[in-house]
Amino acid sequence: MPVIIDENGIELDSEYNLETISNISGLILESWGPSTRNPKYNEAFDIIIQRLMDLRFTSFNVYVISAPLVSIFPNITDRAIAINGSTEIGLQSVEAKSLRVLIGREQAALKANPNSKGGNRTKRILIHNKNIDLRLWVEIANGKASNNKFSKEMTLPTSDRQSLENKVENLIHYKLEVPNGIKTPSTSIQQTNSYERDPSVKAWVLIEANGYCEMCQMEAPFKKENGNPYLEVHHVLPLSEGGSDTIQNTVAVCPNCHMRFHYGADKMDLRSKVINKVKRLISEIGN
Repeated sequence: MPVIIDENGIELDSEYNLETISNISGLILESWGPSTRNPKYNEAFDIIIQRLMDLRFTSFNVYVISAPLVSIFPNITDRAIAINGSTEIGLQSVEAKSLRVLIGREQAALKANPNSKGGNRTKRILIHNKNIDLRLWVEIANGKASNNKFSKEMTLPTSDRQSLENKVENLIHYKLEVPNGIKTPSTSIQQTNSYERDPSVKAWVLIEANGYCEMCQMEAPFKKENGNPYLEVHHVLPLSEGGSDTIQNTVAVCPNCHMRFHYGADKMDLRSKVINKVKRLISEIGN
């Protein structure tokens, strides 16, 4: 079984595995204990958390998959670790070791009989992030993953809405160059037509807006669980009408303005107003 490699290229005495359990894929850190088995478990977990931070991931999930608990809690979601009430464990403004300790405390409290003394006898866990495939997990475990390589993967266009949102959430923490976008987005045939989108365009526009609606100038109505202000990115000339997926055709707006762009009686007026208001926008109407 492979082991985690530290920052000096040294193999740690901590085994890992790659597996998909209940449709959740990720890296499994094998159990620590008895004392001669995977004694570097804590150090390995610290390294994994730090590498996720270095790659600018915003969150991850941890599921306890040790055999005694699996038999008692067969549903994997019942074995998800929650920090501050959320199973999306945030990776911002925290030290790797401190976060690992918090996770360990929650893990120890996850047991069949809450009144029994002692914690979980094993620490076998599945570490998951929706943007990390098994190939990338190997690179993370070996210390081979890089920001440049990862950011390039994150900017690959996608027609899947959830994949787009996931990529944007990660890209928004990078300093992005002005993206070229896609002049004529292609479609993929699903139950409905979905247009290929460039996640770096959406991330760049959100960064540029800095938490304020580019139409009404009001602050974002709330912050998401990860701390990012909630704004929606709107194509001034819709993709369905031949609009481009570029920063010259997209604005970050509050939900009210977004719905007004789509359903307001003055929606055509709004197109002209926002083009005049936001300097980077170029009218594509009639082009």
